[in-house]
Amino acid sequence: MKVLLPVLMLWTGAAVAASQDEAFLDAREAFQRGDAPRLEARLAELAGHPLEPYARYWQLRMHIDSVSADEIQAFLAQNEGSLIGDRLRADWLRQLARQQAWDGFVHEYARLSATDDAELACDAIQARIALGETEALSAARMF
Repeated sequence: MKVLLPVLMLWTGAAVAASQDEAFLDAREAFQRGDAPRLEARLAELAGHPLEPYARYWQLRMHIDSVSADEIQAFLAQNEGSLIGDRLRADWLRQLARQQAWDGFVHEYARLSATDDAELACDAIQARIALGETEALSAARMF
């Protein structure tokens, strides 16, 4: 019995991991198809999975135009310095630029790790101009 219990625990753990892997793949497909209810159902199954943040990113990304800034900030805080965190920050910056929420844009842009995005660089110059920085025009000319 002492040997059987650890084997049973390993088998059960492997079955849960396989189930979560399937849930992750299904969540990815749901995101790609724009199926929010299916994505949200699968997200509930991914608690503790190493790729859970990706599924959460997909959920936030799918609703980026209506999700609260607090939810975005919570995700960014939990995933600070990660690729997925930076990806959401870039998506959030694009949303802030569409809304012309320049104060928030400037704050978040300063925290973006990958600044090689030409669209965001142009938005950053536009934000500076909108906020009254006259020297931003010369930066735009160099671009």
